[in-house]
Amino acid sequence: MSRFSKVKNIVFDLGVVLFDLDYRLTITAFEQLGVVNHQELFSEAGQLLLFDQFERGEIGVEDFIGGMQSNLPRKVDDQLIVDAWNAMLLGFPQSSIDLLVALRPHYNLYLLSNTNDLHFTRFHEVIHEQHGLKGLEHFFSGLYYSHKVGARKPEPEFYLNLMEREGLSPSETLFIDDMKKNVAGADAVGMIGSLLEKGRSITDLFDGNNRFRG
Repeated sequence: MSRFSKVKNIVFDLGVVLFDLDYRLTITAFEQLGVVNHQELFSEAGQLLLFDQFERGEIGVEDFIGGMQSNLPRKVDDQLIVDAWNAMLLGFPQSSIDLLVALRPHYNLYLLSNTNDLHFTRFHEVIHEQHGLKGLEHFFSGLYYSHKVGARKPEPEFYLNLMEREGLSPSETLFIDDMKKNVAGADAVGMIGSLLEKGRSITDLFDGNNRFRG
């Protein structure tokens, strides 16, 4: 019997998995503002503590912008930093909406996203502009955002907070993410982690009967 046959709950990451992102656009935008050490700032290995703090909600927008200003060769208008930071957010494809609607009769759906105040505001603007939606509540039984919970993937407490609040059994809960370390974090707390590999669409992971096939 497949380990997926017991799955009753699916927890989705947002960025890349459901919402289209292009990190290069943000890197390019900051380069245009004068950032020269973008590999140190934006690589997974070199990500600034500032980003982690912002994603945990430990600092607000003003402190984040101030921190980014300190990495620029000259002070720029704050809005340019906001625009550069949000440049990566492309859109919420109709295929993601269609998939979530199709899956709801079969699974309990949840969202677990590392995000921050600026991205949270902007992606809500995008989904409203593109689809007239005020939020994602219609598609999910629960929405968990790192800056609101105070923890971020792959920290165990972020996954555990969701499962405890929702009363979920880890062995019946599938977690889908595009980053290996986040999938490993889910596996470590007993969830069934599944990596969305580069080049694959989230719709590729489900069959014609809207069942997970991996």
